[in-house]
Amino acid sequence: MTKKHWKISFFVVFAMLILSILGSAYTIIDMAVSKAYADATCDKWKSDLDFLIKAVNETDLSKQEIYNMIDTTAFYELKDDSLFIDQLILVFENDKLSQVVL
Repeated sequence: MTKKHWKISFFVVFAMLILSILGSAYTIIDMAVSKAYADATCDKWKSDLDFLIKAVNETDLSKQEIYNMIDTTAFYELKDDSLFIDQLILVFENDKLSQVVL
């Protein structure tokens, strides 16, 4: 009878071990994916900040000059007096940059 209890205990502990390994693997993969998304977002914010620094330092802040320096691969949209570039919104008044919204 003790031999039967030993087999049951072994398989219960073995199943718990397998479940803990699978849970740990899921946690590690989830953390890696989350870090990858966080890094991509951080890189995007850095590129937006670099664009903004370049726009402020190298132009006279006119709408046309900033529009001309936009990278053609960047997603942008021009609506009324606002220029939407990736995550930045540049607001113009009288064709001059008046406000930056993140």
